Amino acid sequence: MLLYSALGPDGVNDGIDREQLATNMGALLKDVLRRSGVKRGVVAGGDTASHAGRQLGVHALTFAAPIAPGAPLCRAHTDDPALQGLELVFKGGQVGRDDFFETVLGGHS
Repeated sequence: MLLYSALGPDGVNDGIDREQLATNMGALLKDVLRRSGVKRGVVAGGDTASHAGRQLGVHALTFAAPIAPGAPLCRAHTDDPALQGLELVFKGGQVGRDDFFETVLGGHS
């Protein structure tokens, strides 16, 4: 499953409140994860990741496995039993090789 906020030319999101968009995307991610039972996810985008982490109620992350420098697979710690132990990668910028998402899906680096 993939959630994204824009499709099209650069500037398509001009004039929107990016913080609110990131917060809403985090809330949507939480709902999808809770309903689907999916136990691994990637949030791409540094600011988006911080907002998503807050919406997920993550209060700590512990290292689980190397994926790419600056973007390890981590276990999330939260008070929400449905999300406790969720495996997450917070990916910023140009981090990772071309096969980054396939590597996360496969669980190995």
